[in-house]
Amino acid sequence: MPFTPFVGVNHHGSSVVLAAALISHEYAESFTWVFRRWIDCMGRAPSVILTDQCKGIGKAVKDVFTNTHHRLCLWHIMVNATKNLGSFVRYQEIIVDLWKIIDDSADSDDFEEAWHHFVAKYGLHENGWIIDSFQNRHSWVPLYWRDIFCVGMSSTQRSEQTNRFFKTYVNVETTLFKFFDSYQNALRSKVEEELKLNFACDERPSPYNKTIIAEEVFQRAYTSNIFSLVKDEVNGLIHTNAESHLNIGNFSSFNVTDEVTTPFLKRREKKYNVTVNLDFGEFNCTCKLFEFKGILCRRIIRVLQLKKVQFIPDKYILNRWRKDLVRGYEHLPVGYYNPGESERLKRSLAVTMKNDYIYKLALHDDETYALYEAKSAKVIKALEAHVGIEVLNEMGAGSDVTKVWGRKRLQPKENNLRHMVRNAPPPTEGALRDPIDKRGAGRGSRPRQKKVRRVVNFDETGPSSQPTPRRRRVSTTTPRNTQ
Repeated sequence: MPFTPFVGVNHHGSSVVLAAALISHEYAESFTWVFRRWIDCMGRAPSVILTDQCKGIGKAVKDVFTNTHHRLCLWHIMVNATKNLGSFVRYQEIIVDLWKIIDDSADSDDFEEAWHHFVAKYGLHENGWIIDSFQNRHSWVPLYWRDIFCVGMSSTQRSEQTNRFFKTYVNVETTLFKFFDSYQNALRSKVEEELKLNFACDERPSPYNKTIIAEEVFQRAYTSNIFSLVKDEVNGLIHTNAESHLNIGNFSSFNVTDEVTTPFLKRREKKYNVTVNLDFGEFNCTCKLFEFKGILCRRIIRVLQLKKVQFIPDKYILNRWRKDLVRGYEHLPVGYYNPGESERLKRSLAVTMKNDYIYKLALHDDETYALYEAKSAKVIKALEAHVGIEVLNEMGAGSDVTKVWGRKRLQPKENNLRHMVRNAPPPTEGALRDPIDKRGAGRGSRPRQKKVRRVVNFDETGPSSQPTPRRRRVSTTTPRNTQ
């Protein structure tokens, strides 16, 4: 029976199984049933779905996920290109030029113009695959959907990796009854992997460069794996050059050149345009990396340095990648998780029951909703103050921390106990001492002792312990024999 997993991406950038189904046949009717069950369980259709060129899936997506952006896997497209164009004598040149068109086209007009030159150069006017691919270009060319958030995915590679992952738990001899146990064991390992990543973010934070505003902001906000993607963009600044060509008040436009390396063309340059509007806190690049992947590109980071921007607007710090948010799915009771194993889960269930009851009362009328808004704001503020979360709505003067917009997790109060001044007088009840601003001197070295020479006093009767005016030093050297 075909196994059809729904694979997503968590806040660590790791693949996570959202749902799965076993179907008897890969027909449109089977996928229609699966997609309708998805809506029953999730409550809504996904915003983007990425699949291969299966016609049954395509028909089911149009019938059920009417408002979902359906995109085709770029890797499968290139595999089909090999099958349909592999018989040409100049096949290697065709593939190189095809990749160049996909990667270098700045907009739709450039792509269509380059495509027509490509077809004329190799005489592919009558090739059926070329004609069909151009007609469906909006579904598989990343250029046409770079402004849609797809977590940077342009292929179904994560789905293929998930299939290989499940093959380590099941095989062709696994019975249907045994399959469910193996499936739950596989999901349990995924949960444990995510818990380890959560722990690593808190206990082993990644180092960062305080002189670069992007590193300082995103290291504090994002998980370690996502911050590593930001570091990659920062490391690419050595190959990025930006020149300003328009300045009107707080609006600026920059021409940015990137030197990139490709397997086929070795080194080449790519040009982009970056616009900055400081009045509205907007930064836009023609590469659309933030819109497509949720990460600020190196071009924008370079412009931030040139404009000496001291803050990053909150809209560019996505909650999707944050490490300090409470995610509800982590506490859902599922078949492979025992509620008795976690006190946190018990509290989560109790809070959920109360919230469901409050939800029904708050929607009774306008007065109850207004009362809910007023009281809930006070409760949230009190909880944030206890946990140690501060909301920074504007830039402040003084420390670098106040230059960061958005929410920031502060140092918990109890951790200050480790940094209190030693041997200080005890504080008053309920008060905390100020933390030390710099490290102590550390372990001190032992004082160097002054060398003392031994002096033996002699009198007429021999050595004496009492000092006398007449003293002689004892030498360890022997006189040299002379002849």
